[in-house]
Amino acid sequence: MLSWQLDTEIKEVGNRELTEKLQNDFLFFIKFCFENVYRRELKGLHFILWLTQIIYKVEKGETKRVIINCPPRHGKTEVIVILYSAWVFLKRPDAKIMHLSYSGDL
Repeated sequence: MLSWQLDTEIKEVGNRELTEKLQNDFLFFIKFCFENVYRRELKGLHFILWLTQIIYKVEKGETKRVIINCPPRHGKTEVIVILYSAWVFLKRPDAKIMHLSYSGDL
């Protein structure tokens, strides 16, 4: 789905529909967070689309283990660690998530 289509969808849905769409569509959730929480433009949409496809496979149980390696500043931490965790808790508040890092700061 293209960026302008997501913009249109955000404007067209009501509160109940918005909550439902945020819970069911990770890409929509990402776009919504960037525009309404971070108040900045979502860049690198092709990479974000690729990451969301991986997340959907994990959600469906098609993929059990994933390692994502790419250079810094591509949005891996933002999308996978922060936004994916928030999305999971939005859908399942009792979920348990473990995040491991090489660095104690992260």
